[in-house]
Amino acid sequence: MKSGVSVLIAGKPNVGKSTLLNALLNEERAIVSDIAGTTRDVIEDYLVIDGIQFRFMDTAGIRHSEDVIEQMGVERTHQHASKAAVIVYVADPEQSDVAEIESEIKELQLRSGNNDAPVVTVINKSDQYAFEKLLKQYETLPSLVILSAKEKLHIETLKAKLAGAAMISTDQAGQTIVTSARHAESLAFSSCSLRKVIAGIQQNLSTDLLAF
Repeated sequence: MKSGVSVLIAGKPNVGKSTLLNALLNEERAIVSDIAGTTRDVIEDYLVIDGIQFRFMDTAGIRHSEDVIEQMGVERTHQHASKAAVIVYVADPEQSDVAEIESEIKELQLRSGNNDAPVVTVINKSDQYAFEKLLKQYETLPSLVILSAKEKLHIETLKAKLAGAAMISTDQAGQTIVTSARHAESLAFSSCSLRKVIAGIQQNLSTDLLAF
């Protein structure tokens, strides 16, 4: 509660994640470049939306790379995804269709072990395409927002979605409020481990591996 609702901004390289962070904060917080793979580490900053404090995490673009530093950045993306309360998945219409985006989100959830966090799907660069066409093309994606981070179009729509997602994340029946950061971290680690065991059972892994 004190550190804010953690929001992971994820997606392929060069889809506008850092530009989106800057648009949300209304300042040049992250370096923006046309060169893919600019963001190597996690950039964090805070913003209050509808009275709720959010902690945004801009992460390295998810792709296979031979660059060791970029590989470490991608690994940190998955580490932070495992602890995120909300995931904002950013996509570029030029790079991905609906099936690819759904597959990318599923892979991120699987690798991070976090299937519980609400996902907000952002189709960026709407200033370059017809809005209605994008809406029709991607309407089946979860909690869809179509915007232009560069032109700051429909940023308020995303903020409203985030406020709603935060309420879903924190207001589920039967949950206990944890006020100790240490306790919250331990519980999150345990939850992640249990999800990995369940995934292992579904994959018919040996009991030795499951126990480990």
